[in-house]
Amino acid sequence: MRTWSLLLFASACSGLSGKTTEITSFLEAEFAASRSGSAVGTEALGKGVWYRTPVFDGVCLQEKHLAHRDQPGRRASGNRTSFGSRISPSYDAQKDWTWSTPKGYCIYLGDGLSMSVGDVRAQGDQWNADVSYTMAHPSDWWSCVAEDQKNAVIRLEATADGSFSFLEQGSFLHPGDCPSPLPAEARGRTGAKPPRAPAPRPPTLNQVQGAFDRLDSALRAHDHAGALAAIACYNLFESKPYGACAASELLDVGPLSDGTPRAQDGTPWTMNVFQDTQAATRVSMDRDDRSLAHAEVKAASGRHQARTVSLQWVEGEWLVVGVVQRKSEGLTRVEFVNDLDRKDKREIFERRLGGEEIGADGHPLDPFAKADDTP
Repeated sequence: MRTWSLLLFASACSGLSGKTTEITSFLEAEFAASRSGSAVGTEALGKGVWYRTPVFDGVCLQEKHLAHRDQPGRRASGNRTSFGSRISPSYDAQKDWTWSTPKGYCIYLGDGLSMSVGDVRAQGDQWNADVSYTMAHPSDWWSCVAEDQKNAVIRLEATADGSFSFLEQGSFLHPGDCPSPLPAEARGRTGAKPPRAPAPRPPTLNQVQGAFDRLDSALRAHDHAGALAAIACYNLFESKPYGACAASELLDVGPLSDGTPRAQDGTPWTMNVFQDTQAATRVSMDRDDRSLAHAEVKAASGRHQARTVSLQWVEGEWLVVGVVQRKSEGLTRVEFVNDLDRKDKREIFERRLGGEEIGADGHPLDPFAKADDTP
């Protein structure tokens, strides 16, 4: 009897060992297929102010000023619900949000993700596999990936043909609809000296349309790097504003509608002020800066002034001027209908370029700041 028991035990161990090898190979192959390339991200779901993610510890994100938590006093365990945390990124950390999907946005976790498979256990007709992840070159967000995500349990079941399938979606740190590898090159906010070379002549209406078309086409192609190359961007929250725009500032910006709405697109870059890249009716050179021109895209009516989009002459071509001037509760974005030909708008813009800490309305960003040195 003892010999028979030992034989059964040996047979069971042999079967478990074989399944462990099969499951390990299956997980490694699936991981390699879904996490190909070096840059990896995780999908946060939502298109408004708050975004849901099962991957992060909300308390850690808030302590490290990476994101705000929704109602932090009302939830336990780091604000993680059945689908994790409800968060909204801080402006500084938003640069690691590099892609938009139909259901949300992709957050860059780093380069060089690796996975190791540990213990494999049978549970009835199912299998539980312990996995752990390490990142060779982590982003700031990686430090707040929850411990039960860095060291996770993947649940599998055997199919009729003897292969395996996942019992839960979102394995491998919830890639969701994020591409692999994740586009993550346009994350820097390094500014430069603004261009001031005067244009040889004002842009024609055809040149204005060409500049509009280039920006619109890049946004339609989801080419954020190409869109950044099509604009003269001023980020008024950076010490060197010109060129200090990341792809994240374009995630909530979309192309003109062609009649087929796409969930991954944000509000049209025209801000719904005009609906056609041929909308410009006249162009005027700036009175003070001959590298700038202003294209009227909506005529004045009644007491209202005309709306304008500015263009700047940069290294021999006209680029659309975009300005990051308002921090949002959700994603902060570039704005393109800025009316910089108006005296009041231009004065505020120039003061902010000079480092004055005021908002788009001209009021101090710090409500307790004194307007002057008067006690």
